[in-house]
Amino acid sequence: MDYPPEYRTPEEMTYYNCDLSKFVAANCIKEMTCMDTDVVIYKRTKNRIRYIEYKHWNEHMEESQLEVLRHDGNLYARINKDETIQREVCLVRGNFNIQPFEMKVHNFTTDEDLVFDNEQDFQWWMEFEDPAVKREIYETMTGEKKP
Repeated sequence: MDYPPEYRTPEEMTYYNCDLSKFVAANCIKEMTCMDTDVVIYKRTKNRIRYIEYKHWNEHMEESQLEVLRHDGNLYARINKDETIQREVCLVRGNFNIQPFEMKVHNFTTDEDLVFDNEQDFQWWMEFEDPAVKREIYETMTGEKKP
């Protein structure tokens, strides 16, 4: 099967996450903010959805992106009062390949800041679990201390 040539150049592949982002940037009015969401996770058993924007420690974040995240966080905080599905908008900053491990999270929906100093607690948070509760259960069952 013959495929059409790429819409994005190799350099654009590192800048635009998809062809649609390039189209918007090239063709649509400039008074809009166009951004992708890095991760959307949904845990049906907890009726929770989390929208996550991820940035490395040294990665720049445009003020317009922060504005969209704040807006969505405030919107979901109001919607959550009347809905069974709880939504969150979060910014996660960190690097997975740098030790010691540290991930900082800002939840725009609850206006909370979290810092994770180990991968296990961060994983539990990503799975919509309370790391302190999970650690206590683990320690009770095994007699071992979790970091």
